[in-house]
Amino acid sequence: MTIIAVTAAAPVRPHALADRVQDAAAEAWNVFEEVQSLARLGVDVEVAVSRRGRITVSVTVASEAAGLLPALIQELDNSVLTRTPTRYTVTGTICQGDVRVQVSVPWTEVTVADLEALVAAVDIDLDDAFGAGVESVKAGRTA
Repeated sequence: MTIIAVTAAAPVRPHALADRVQDAAAEAWNVFEEVQSLARLGVDVEVAVSRRGRITVSVTVASEAAGLLPALIQELDNSVLTRTPTRYTVTGTICQGDVRVQVSVPWTEVTVADLEALVAAVDIDLDDAFGAGVESVKAGRTA
């Protein structure tokens, strides 16, 4: 009895694979340079790309950059604001929903003015959200 295995994958050519790895590394270098320039501003960025095609960007804002929060948040679609015992986090999407972004800042590092600007940028209805005891608040993009 003969068993024949059929696969949809094309044969891998070592040289072509090496070229693709080199191309991916070159793109990663560009991302690295951008991440380093943001770190100098007090914004730490981590980008994760999964095999399933999901891209997640985690942004942590230091106290010296907390004033940048409203600008970061305004770029998000379908955003949700949450507060944990240690931080404020806004999660949303960019790039037509293809990229998930999570922006967080320790709540002890946010001034009252920064928090007011953050809440204004997320454009929430405080009466509906907090009157119902909701811990997270859905928000839309501000115009």
